[in-house]
Amino acid sequence: VRENVAFGCAEEEEADVWLGRLGLEDLIDARPSELSGGQAQLVALARAQVRRPALLLLDEPLASVDAANRAAVRRVLRRQLHDSPGYRILVTHDPLEAAALADRIVVLDNGRVTQDGTIDDLRTHPRSTYVAELVGMNFFSGEASGGTITLPDGGVIVSASTLNGAALASVHPRAVSLYLSRPTGSPRNVWLGHIASIEPSLEQVRVHVTGPVDLVAEVTHAGADAFSEGDDVWVALKASEVLAYPR
Repeated sequence: VRENVAFGCAEEEEADVWLGRLGLEDLIDARPSELSGGQAQLVALARAQVRRPALLLLDEPLASVDAANRAAVRRVLRRQLHDSPGYRILVTHDPLEAAALADRIVVLDNGRVTQDGTIDDLRTHPRSTYVAELVGMNFFSGEASGGTITLPDGGVIVSASTLNGAALASVHPRAVSLYLSRPTGSPRNVWLGHIASIEPSLEQVRVHVTGPVDLVAEVTHAGADAFSEGDDVWVALKASEVLAYPR
């Protein structure tokens, strides 16, 4: 491993420094064939960094890392990218990887740039359905009058923002509440919908609801036990949770 990393520099001591920074000092004398996928990726990063490049391009750096080690390798990689001088460009198809490693994100759709900004920019102000799906947000496009946004299919969603004309809006799935009977209280967005599908994940359950306004709600696993695909449910959404902005 030492010789592999030192290939890009004049002295092996410099290679040892970078292997130490990446937590690979115990593998200095190992053969490349003995490394795990995650270790091999970190060795490749050390080999690139040892030359102190002005521009570092990382193409799918975690693609060959197994799921059990991906989070640990991602943490090390983030720290090294943050401390590296010069420009760093990361290419990835994984939204989580982009959010964890990048300061700014450029989204390509069919080979064209559709939006760029920080992860917060993309999450709160997505400019297309594609971007919204990448960051896990509900997305709406319509015509606003005051705080009311009328969607192309006739559905209506109310925002706390005052806006007129062509408008976009995003809603976090966790802001959407589901009920088996009509809810009481003051949410300004309430309608009867139909559960089209339920998708469990490790932390949450995503419930796809069709109706006057189609959207996705995220509920806990315990909360999801009350619902089944095909159920009719009441959807409730506070106007303050609808982030509306000009198209």
